[in-house]
Amino acid sequence: PYPLPVYDPPHVRADMHRLHRGTPGFKVVDSSVDAKVDLFEWMLKSQFCWVPPGQRYGDPRRHIVGAALGCIPVFTIPNGRFLFDELLPWQGMSVVVNRSDLPKLPEILARYSSADRERMRSQLRCAW
Repeated sequence: PYPLPVYDPPHVRADMHRLHRGTPGFKVVDSSVDAKVDLFEWMLKSQFCWVPPGQRYGDPRRHIVGAALGCIPVFTIPNGRFLFDELLPWQGMSVVVNRSDLPKLPEILARYSSADRERMRSQLRCAW
């Protein structure tokens, strides 16, 4: 007698693509339509790597690879829970950006100095 709720996750990935596909200094790829890129190569030469929610807001794991390559994770995860967060101090080695702040992402990331980024990378190296 009661309909089951249909889960329709917000399209955070589509938001990022729409907002920052052409933003200077950003590499935003929609893997369903864009040419394939070498993920590892881009992570190695990037300062920050955006971590969208996993499928159905499941646990995203791409930040583990990015962190191991020295790419500072930028999380947009609604519940604020990250893989191994009970063991790793993500708050000191990552950036958390609310979905509503994605339009301001270039300005938010520009606030991190070279020293800030090196401190965060140093913590990432200790974690791995």
